[in-house]
Amino acid sequence: VEDVVWQSDAGQQTLTAGIDGYRLEAALTRVDAGHSTGRLRIAAADAPDAIEAALTLSRAPGGYTVEGPLRLVTAPLLPVVTGVGLVPAALTRLDAVLAGSVSIVAAADGERAIRVSATLAPEETVELDYRNADGTTVRVEASDATVTQVGFAYPSLDWQTETSAVRLQLAYGAVGDLKLRLHEVSCRRGTSCSLRADIEPMTLGPGVRVAGRSGDVEVSLGADGWRAQVAEASIDVDGITGPADFAAAPSINLRSVTFDGPETIQGEFTVPAAAMRLLGYGLEVPAAAGSFARDGDDLTLTLSLGAAGDAVAADLSAGHHLRTQETRLTLDRARVDFSVRPLSELVAGWPGDRDLVAGAWTGSADLLRAADGSIELTAAQSLDGIAGRYRDVAFAGLSTTVTVADAAWPLAERQTAALSVDLIDVGFPMRDFEAVLSVDPVSSRVAVEGARVDTLGGQLAVDPFVFDPNLETFAVTVRPASVQLASIADLANLTALDVGGSVSGELPLTFGPDGVSIDGGRLSGDPPGGTIRYAASGCTDEVMRRRSGLDFARCVLTYYEFDSLSSDVSYSADGNLVIDMRLTGVNPEYDPGQPVNLNPTLTTNVIDLVRSLQAARSIEEVFDRQVQ
Repeated sequence: VEDVVWQSDAGQQTLTAGIDGYRLEAALTRVDAGHSTGRLRIAAADAPDAIEAALTLSRAPGGYTVEGPLRLVTAPLLPVVTGVGLVPAALTRLDAVLAGSVSIVAAADGERAIRVSATLAPEETVELDYRNADGTTVRVEASDATVTQVGFAYPSLDWQTETSAVRLQLAYGAVGDLKLRLHEVSCRRGTSCSLRADIEPMTLGPGVRVAGRSGDVEVSLGADGWRAQVAEASIDVDGITGPADFAAAPSINLRSVTFDGPETIQGEFTVPAAAMRLLGYGLEVPAAAGSFARDGDDLTLTLSLGAAGDAVAADLSAGHHLRTQETRLTLDRARVDFSVRPLSELVAGWPGDRDLVAGAWTGSADLLRAADGSIELTAAQSLDGIAGRYRDVAFAGLSTTVTVADAAWPLAERQTAALSVDLIDVGFPMRDFEAVLSVDPVSSRVAVEGARVDTLGGQLAVDPFVFDPNLETFAVTVRPASVQLASIADLANLTALDVGGSVSGELPLTFGPDGVSIDGGRLSGDPPGGTIRYAASGCTDEVMRRRSGLDFARCVLTYYEFDSLSSDVSYSADGNLVIDMRLTGVNPEYDPGQPVNLNPTLTTNVIDLVRSLQAARSIEEVFDRQVQ
């Protein structure tokens, strides 16, 4: 204390002094035996008035009361309040101008604490900086504050403040525009505050807006950092958008969230079931629960999606290291069970002529992103017992597994998977389909080998081929083996024919922009041949002696044993199938020693035939038969 000047006369006393860089000016004027009025002004050399007050002092037998208007500028006072421990030293800036009234009550005996209370309101935005333990700074702006009640006890230095509402804007790291509306704020020396908070709507990125609210919050600022505890809170995300028509608006409920400075954070969260959009479809996302944490440079997140018995479920964990910038994502026990809910119910707007109604997709993955941006992937996914429909084609028992082990992303190495289907019904059943697929991720070409399926009492095998999506046409050779003629006759509903024997051969298929065609197909009868029985009438001896004509051919077929069958097969994209046949054999009932050669041409429209077969049954019937 220096330059002290104390002046007194009959009615007034004045005091001026320099106190550690501040200038104190005080005046006390006697009104009567019990009352005095006074002025108080404290200013800093390089700042405006820090404290300015016009006070009235009243004496009473029990002590003194001082009250009156007060104006307080906090910036020049920050070294004092931090030096005596009223606020933590990590509070490096406090800019505020407060105006209101003050009341001081002091006991005459001097033994009881002096009580100071004030009612203050900011004249402008309050700004402060808080330095974190890692050297970073949180910047806070408080505006629209209501009247604040301040209480203070001397010499204990205990203090408390209360305000009904205040609006904060925070800037810290990447969070540069976090706006909070605080309610029922109560603070005390420490500095510790209890409050409730609302997060005002804010934009986090293109098309992403969030808002939120919390219940009881406890915040403390101390020499060793700041801490906070949030019992419950909720965050509403409005309008997450992205590529492929992605859109979602989830709500997130938080609980038991604790902050031990900005580097130690942990909490739990739940996400109610919500709807999202992707590729123009609506998707139902089941409820989820998880936890999040930051421990120094380590960020972690765990998420469990769905519950036991739900159609969709998965466990997800994520970790990120701030210093090394290494990120790891792990997906475990992911499952979509179409037996619980078919695809058409899971995806709003899904076309009704295609669906998955049974079986499940399961998957797991581990993805590691290194600091240099390179990605390593290990993954496995399976289809198990998938049943469904594509238009009028039913299928069941679709199964496959695809695995990727320690591969760089994007994938460049060929991926191989075995595919099997118990049943494909296109109007007639094809069973036990098998194939091995080899996918080239770079060119998107798919190599197929080992493809085969059982149908019509025999088997269809496919020569190895490569499907290139960049080509308009590609060729596939199908090799029928031991296909039963009786099954073909039943398929074509030829009730008048009783046929025995089987055929094998090759059918070169060409897939083009107009559809499928066959040119140069060959079918031959399998040894030792076969039989044809046709219920013909009018087979007299005269007709048989003629040995030519349609009537003769019909009568020969009443019982025809053939030892040789060959045919040329052609098929056009409009569905017309033409089979030029050549048969050699005998009718043992007429003349077993007389060879009879037949050269019939069979024509039909396969598209119309398949449509009639499909119309005669329903997809549900196919699934019922498969289950039985």
